[in-house]
Amino acid sequence: MVNSTAEIRQQSVSLLKNDKATITPPAQAGGSVSALKETQTVSRPAVVQGGYTAASELFSLGQEQVTRGQIAYQSLVSVGRDLQGMKKILTQMLGSSTAITQGRIDQLQRHHNHVGQALNAGRFEGDRVLNSKLEFQAKGEPKQDFTVNGLNLVRQRQQSEQLQLTIQDRGTVLLSLDATKTDRQLTQHIDRAVIPLGLRAASNENGDMVFSAGHADFQAMGQHVTISGQGHRYPAGQPNRIKLQPEPQGIEHMTLKLADGEQIRHTMRQVNQGLQQVSKGLDQLRSFQSDMDTRIGKAMPAQSSEQIDEKLQSMRNHQSFAATFQVVTAQANVHRHTAVALLKS
Repeated sequence: MVNSTAEIRQQSVSLLKNDKATITPPAQAGGSVSALKETQTVSRPAVVQGGYTAASELFSLGQEQVTRGQIAYQSLVSVGRDLQGMKKILTQMLGSSTAITQGRIDQLQRHHNHVGQALNAGRFEGDRVLNSKLEFQAKGEPKQDFTVNGLNLVRQRQQSEQLQLTIQDRGTVLLSLDATKTDRQLTQHIDRAVIPLGLRAASNENGDMVFSAGHADFQAMGQHVTISGQGHRYPAGQPNRIKLQPEPQGIEHMTLKLADGEQIRHTMRQVNQGLQQVSKGLDQLRSFQSDMDTRIGKAMPAQSSEQIDEKLQSMRNHQSFAATFQVVTAQANVHRHTAVALLKS
């Protein structure tokens, strides 16, 4: 029979209250732990401002926004291409009445449809990355403002009235337009009242109530909005189906009017406005990208090759845990317990 003896050696790491680590290396076979005990005290380096952790956080927070920006860029290029196509056809129509043919009208309609498709297809995790003004949305879903015909705080102010606003599948709210209240009080009341419908409300300088909803919610509402009153602002009796008016009127909401020269010129003005919005949207994206580059550059300053070589040489010359930990921490800002676990593995 052969007998074998195995010695169990101790390896301990103690994290003290003073934020210093005492490391006890393993004893050699046949020796004692106390005889070979070497205690090294390692002070935890301060987290360098603008170090790896800050850069990682910026990368994590900015990754989604950078992706959204790339999607927005592709959508803007597609929209701009179709608007240029529309402008070319409209210019031909304005040059001669004989140029107004059904074929060109169909081409205009196709370009216009492509614009709406490009905007709706430009999404990140279900949210559109461009609003109706072709502005880039770095996070969340773009909002769509709209007005309701007749809902004005100034008109027929001498009459108090109660209105019932209903959105299909969302419910009905009661709007009390008290003639004794100020415009600010009425606006606050309407804003609070429409929150259950997923809307917010404000008033403009003309007294019109401007509502705000997510773009997808606005599209889902469609024509499923009704309002009934007491005969002042709105007829009494059966609820009246109302048309929501987008504010501002985006290129996707444009209606092609080509019956005569004046209508064609009006359509051309809208196309030119859309091209200006494309240009502004591209400028906004460039500014956003530049800002992201600057922020990440400040948080993660470049290191010279000499600095990197010096740190690597230091690691080769000093094989103790303290030297290794200091180099790793300076490079990556790794927490102590992470470094210990890596060195033990």
